[in-house]
Amino acid sequence: MADIDAFQFFKDELSNFQDDSSERRKILGRITLIAGALGKAETLEKLVPFLNTCATTDPYDKDDEFLFLVAREYKHMPDHLPPDEWRTLVPPLESLGTQDETLVREEAIKTLSSLVAQATQKNLAFDTMLPVLRRLSGADWFSPRCSACMLFPAVYGVATDTVKAELRKEYIALCNDDTPMVKRAAARSLAALVSVVDKKDFFADIMPTFTKLAAEDTDVVRVEMVKVLVSLCRILDASDAKEHVVDRVAKACTDKSWRVRLQIARSMVEFCKGLPQALASDLVKVWGDLLKDQQREVKITAIMALKDCMPLVSAESIQTNVTPRFQELASDFSTDVRTALAKVIGYVAAHIGRAGTLQGEPNLLATIMELLKDEFAEVRLNVVAQTGKICEVLGIDPVQQLLNTLHSLAMDNNWRIRMEVVQQIPLLGAQFGTELFQNKLQG
Repeated sequence: MADIDAFQFFKDELSNFQDDSSERRKILGRITLIAGALGKAETLEKLVPFLNTCATTDPYDKDDEFLFLVAREYKHMPDHLPPDEWRTLVPPLESLGTQDETLVREEAIKTLSSLVAQATQKNLAFDTMLPVLRRLSGADWFSPRCSACMLFPAVYGVATDTVKAELRKEYIALCNDDTPMVKRAAARSLAALVSVVDKKDFFADIMPTFTKLAAEDTDVVRVEMVKVLVSLCRILDASDAKEHVVDRVAKACTDKSWRVRLQIARSMVEFCKGLPQALASDLVKVWGDLLKDQQREVKITAIMALKDCMPLVSAESIQTNVTPRFQELASDFSTDVRTALAKVIGYVAAHIGRAGTLQGEPNLLATIMELLKDEFAEVRLNVVAQTGKICEVLGIDPVQQLLNTLHSLAMDNNWRIRMEVVQQIPLLGAQFGTELFQNKLQG
């Protein structure tokens, strides 16, 4: 085994399976293993030039899957090269970044961005990548310009202050590009760029472009601007966040495109994590709009976000703006919506407490009872799974009706529901003692 030439073995394997894409994937997945066997010097002298040649010659240069895998594996190559020789990977990755196939382009740029992040000498990374970025952004064809949009955040992060000002202007030009694909790519990468831009530079240079893109006719672009709002949470203080995040989120909740509203629902947890609790609680006011949305996916996503958001917002805001919508959701025509509500209703009860659960008409307990009687088994199952949590919140007096319903569910036709009832019994017994257990559950 010691006499085996690892590089020759790799070449032969690749040659033998030119027509077998499955085997070729396995072979390319062993690139780092071959590099480890060769050592850093031979990897630089033999393996990297061979792969670069393959990526530009027939038949491999027409095989998008091969090119994608090469771009992906290059991400791990710096560990197998001499210090700072990661730069030898840049030219082939730049070439891959100009491909027409989107997946190949994006993987190549992800790897280039990773090389910048891994570089120990950031000034060297900047000097290497800035010419690449400008060649891509100045290309005539749209594909390289799309790739440039993805690379901007990584290069901007290691740029000098003087060059940063130039890069912001260049990026704004891409945001206003006449080619729709480039404009969408610029919008898609704006959130990542905002996360590395100083607040004053954002307001001075990027804010007008962001406002313009947020009003684009194309909903794909407006969806990306919701992601920018998430990034803004991390760089703005409370006073600015109210105007530029919370108010914009509220406006987006009524956007004519359901995709924009869906992205708001998907981003709620990140908004609540990035904002101070007072502002996050203000944000809950718009949750009611999402919970009554006409699009089923929007409602489901908004419901499921509640579990992770509740620790980040006040119980009062949830009780005022969210739980009043539950009664309507409990009778929604979509079983998926009712199932989602059943999955989180116990956590909501725990967050707003006993008083909040029993307050109002109809109150949250009434909604829980309605879900326990739902005709769809998955809804009943998810509520039963939280019975112990609900009873712990309510205490002994208000749960008599709940326990009676649980007792009837112990004889449900669905075996999963009967099993879940059995699993809840130890929790209930521990909370209420032997006598209640015997009277209400054993009987």
